[in-house]
Amino acid sequence: MNLSLKNSIVYSIFLGFAFNLIAQTPLFQGVQVNNQGLGGSYFEFTNVVNSIDIDDFGNIYVAYRNSNGLWVAKSVDNGQSYLPSVLVTNDNSVPPTDILINHLGYVFLSWPAENDKIIFSMSKDGGQTFSTPRVIGIENNGDGGLTVSMATYGDNIFIVNSNTSSLFFNTNNGEGEFDVVDTPRNAHDVFTDVLISKEGRIYFIGDYLNLSLYEFSLDTKSFKRINLAPPTESHSATYTLNQSICGDYIFVGDSGFGVLGHGKIGYKVNINTGEVSSVQLGDSSTFLISRFLYSDNQGVLFDGYKSANEDLFLSLSYDQGESFETTILVENGHVHGVCRNPVTEDIVVVYLKDRNIYTTVYEDTFKRINLLQPEKALALCAGAKFNLLFVPNAGFTKRTRFRVALSDKDGDFKNAIEIGSITTTNIETQVECILPEDLEEGSNYKIRLEAVNYCVESNSLNIEIGTEKALGQLSETSLNSIYFGCLDENENVIGTYPVIETFLSPEDYLFNWYCEGNLLSEEIGGNLEVTKTGTYQVEIIDKETNCTHEISTFGYLGKPPKMIVEVLSKDFEKNQIIQVIPQTTGMYEYRLDNGSWQERDTFNTVSSGTHTVYLRDTYGCGVVQETITIVGFPSFFTPNGDGIHEYWNIEALKHQNAIITIFDRFGKLLKQIKTSGVGWDGTFNGNDMPQNDYWFRIEYQDLNTGAPLIFTSHFTLIR
Repeated sequence: MNLSLKNSIVYSIFLGFAFNLIAQTPLFQGVQVNNQGLGGSYFEFTNVVNSIDIDDFGNIYVAYRNSNGLWVAKSVDNGQSYLPSVLVTNDNSVPPTDILINHLGYVFLSWPAENDKIIFSMSKDGGQTFSTPRVIGIENNGDGGLTVSMATYGDNIFIVNSNTSSLFFNTNNGEGEFDVVDTPRNAHDVFTDVLISKEGRIYFIGDYLNLSLYEFSLDTKSFKRINLAPPTESHSATYTLNQSICGDYIFVGDSGFGVLGHGKIGYKVNINTGEVSSVQLGDSSTFLISRFLYSDNQGVLFDGYKSANEDLFLSLSYDQGESFETTILVENGHVHGVCRNPVTEDIVVVYLKDRNIYTTVYEDTFKRINLLQPEKALALCAGAKFNLLFVPNAGFTKRTRFRVALSDKDGDFKNAIEIGSITTTNIETQVECILPEDLEEGSNYKIRLEAVNYCVESNSLNIEIGTEKALGQLSETSLNSIYFGCLDENENVIGTYPVIETFLSPEDYLFNWYCEGNLLSEEIGGNLEVTKTGTYQVEIIDKETNCTHEISTFGYLGKPPKMIVEVLSKDFEKNQIIQVIPQTTGMYEYRLDNGSWQERDTFNTVSSGTHTVYLRDTYGCGVVQETITIVGFPSFFTPNGDGIHEYWNIEALKHQNAIITIFDRFGKLLKQIKTSGVGWDGTFNGNDMPQNDYWFRIEYQDLNTGAPLIFTSHFTLIR
């Protein structure tokens, strides 16, 4: 068999393990990383997958050690070349180092040192400079492991030694002190690891003949054992947490050289139930610690292993270890690791050969689904129909069924809802989706595409449902508080009817108009004439997002007003009250004489005499007036020659010529006058009467009915 064969596919049997061997031409092959001297021999004894990581911008970082110290190399062109390496420390005794990049782009490095110390360094400037390595803690009862493993989630970073009794963690992006908690490890654990799920659940796993698994709570700083069934033997294992539409599993790759002979055996651990099943991996039984397992963010499982003649292989499983249908011969070398570029989705393999470190980049031609980001961010409402564009890469069968999954409002796909599906070939394809009608409002929903025949999922996209962003222009759409016009006496419109205007196009929106709660089924446009007075509502539906916006206003058609005026009080009462009663329906204001216009229809404490009452339409559709007389009498007068209040009379009855008889307080008749005259001047027989109260009696006719009436009261003469 010619293992160097390029651009062809060879079907082969290797040590009893069947696989599809793909000799794929890489994008960039054998690019040297260690541009500051030869790599150290310690590189052979590590899980090399931990020595490479890629940030969210697609920059590749590789940590390596040589006789001059610990270095970090960086590629900014997808592995085509590497910038000059940056020295982290000139200590050339540094064992294999774990490198990891968090969500802020901080580059973390950690390694074990003598006396069970854990060393840590970090870069906040994209690997240009690194902090002075520092001891973040000392193992409690440690056994001096060869490597450390790191994991991050949000601002948190976790570190364990391979032979660990302690878990170190920091909640401030690696800055400041690290906390430490004792782990429940077996006293003879050889390889341990810390793994974090997409949801932030923290798992601690270890082995030495007996595999053990725990979940760690950062809140309580405690471990909860997950019982494995059946109990499983493992030694010098590599671990990866693989999450896909088929389930959540930790995969265990057992090197087992010289211990159990399990170089072809792997395990699949259900993290929810603890159920363990075996997985057939590539044969790495010839060499110690010559396997790594790796999972990408779309559910693909990578098995990297080394054959008896030191060929480095990479096998891919799209069904969570049920089968490995794609196997790549990387190179003949010592050890290797892999990482998937989150920007290009290419596979980057790092390996050691003849004490030099290289990377080879394979173009993304494996089973993968690329869900394309729409030009406009996804912000819709419940019930919306929309299309998603996706590209299923080569490798899927022509009749693969793809479904679109919608997460819950927190972005969790555990109970995902199918909102669309399509069976298609390996070409750019559009799938129609329909959101359920009963979705809650939220800004953290996610959608992704899933290959039903496989355990492969696409990248996820954010989608907002029912938010202000989803409403878009609708959230800014408003109406005036009132739209008004006027009618004449015959109820014909004067000018034109008022128009309620939304300023939205029927091409983009649907409109349901209502007047007083009744649907105006013939009205489907973005505006509406007001042909009757009432409350108007419009329900606006965005055709693209299915978002609904309801707004209301008042439509008013005023008519020339009519009224009657009533005096609610009796003649001569102290608090005279007038009420205006409109005889037409409208929106009115009221005024008495030259006073201010008011919305109340009554006037209190009206003075005696003749008054003019006005009624007008608020929106200019007419005004009417009426004169009314209030019958009362002056409570005093001051006949002192200053021309003010010189005479006492009841002027409201001056048109009746009514007779008023005036008495002093002892009943003596002083004067008899007529209301049509000027009144009493405060004298008797030509002599001024003294300041005092005087009584009067008046005989008059009711102003409304004409009935004869008599009223008696008193007033004051003031000197």
